[in-house]
Amino acid sequence: MEQNRPLPKYKILIISLTVFLVAILFVGATLAIMVQQKSISGSISFGKPIVVSNSFDMNGQSISGVAPIEPAKVQPGSVITGLTLRTYVTREGSTDTDTVAYVRAKFEIENIYIDGILVTMQDKIYLGQDPNGNGDHTYYWEKLTFTNDLGTSEDWWVLMEQTTDLPMAVKNNQVIDFLVDGTLVIDKAVTNELASKTLDMKFVVEAIQSNNIDAQTILTGNNGNPWWA
Repeated sequence: MEQNRPLPKYKILIISLTVFLVAILFVGATLAIMVQQKSISGSISFGKPIVVSNSFDMNGQSISGVAPIEPAKVQPGSVITGLTLRTYVTREGSTDTDTVAYVRAKFEIENIYIDGILVTMQDKIYLGQDPNGNGDHTYYWEKLTFTNDLGTSEDWWVLMEQTTDLPMAVKNNQVIDFLVDGTLVIDKAVTNELASKTLDMKFVVEAIQSNNIDAQTILTGNNGNPWWA
């Protein structure tokens, strides 16, 4: 699609490959060529991936990993406060001073079928404020639109460095916050069709190794548009 896009990079996973040789020995003779083949086989070894760990806090209730969030019984017009997602990225063998990955996050509300009709919920339940920094103004989150090779676009919040306004590579085991004391807004346009319904919501956090992509490429690598390997 784009001519200037950088070559694809491996995301998350480090791949180490051991090369095994196949030796072929040719022996000459008077009337024929005798061929002797020797081979040795081996395996491809995959290194340990970068690990993204999340904990989610809503109204003081802390939930780690992928455990389900207890549904909050709300009404149209409600605002759920005290929303915080904490994430850290680690890789075995790295030190605390190593920069290991760039990070992006997005918020999703699962669409729902009502009387056989698909109802899109993303515009009815949404984040009430922009993600902000962690209080010391070293980083912030910026919403960028990424388009894949199929032409599908998605909005992601990218972790940015305050001093450079470029994507920030987090250090090994560094804790970062998304939506510090944020809010989740239930739009007043929601109707009684959702009465007694339970909707699933989730934050998706993705990391990419910092040695596979640079900060400027994330911002402009897709012919001047945001790009994620």
